[in-house]
Amino acid sequence: MPKDETDRDALRRALNFDWPEIQKHLIEEAAKRDGQERDPYEPYWTTNSDGTRTLHASADAWWLKDFDRKDVLMELPGLVIMNTKPWHCADVAFVFRETYGILEHEDCDDCFTQEDIQAHIERFPQGQFMAMRISGPGAGHAIAMAVTMRTSRPPAAPILPWIEAIGDLQISAHEANGDWLYGVEMAVRPMYRRQGIGSALYQARFDLVRRLNLRGWYAIGMLMGYSQHADKMDVS
Repeated sequence: MPKDETDRDALRRALNFDWPEIQKHLIEEAAKRDGQERDPYEPYWTTNSDGTRTLHASADAWWLKDFDRKDVLMELPGLVIMNTKPWHCADVAFVFRETYGILEHEDCDDCFTQEDIQAHIERFPQGQFMAMRISGPGAGHAIAMAVTMRTSRPPAAPILPWIEAIGDLQISAHEANGDWLYGVEMAVRPMYRRQGIGSALYQARFDLVRRLNLRGWYAIGMLMGYSQHADKMDVS
């Protein structure tokens, strides 16, 4: 392969997959050169002799501080699939609302809040997934999410209303020893659709079923907001 093509491939690899490690290396090396003993990811101010104050911070430091490659379940160009962590909760809640076109200030009885996402993590950490950009504009932000829980109720059982099946928005119906994985919700921000992200989240669920040696997984579709109109129109 010609050298220029090799260089382009290396640059593409760096931008799409290795960017977090490159940025972390640069941040940490800069701190060493400056002889800093503080946390290199924390922003700090300096004051010049004329009284001018300068803020020193990397634009990516806020998310790189908590990013660890061992948490990555799957890689796609420019993004990773991970288990949702507590510091992702606000972003994941935003993804859910944006997916369904619900503004932040709008009332939504069916929307997951940050507190709900945190409860999911506490109940079943392995079953909560998110896709995050790792390079370019929006790096560090969630662009997709998936919520799952375990249940003893088989897919052939009579279908329950969605909220009854999951207990409440904090998935209180999760059964720690359930032998089926239940797909509670999945959402991908509109501008990131048709890029294989949803398929990657489905694959993460399949991998979890195998890892936990469960019988399988299933999900039931839900019409967002339909409960508000059910008395006026049927599903068709």
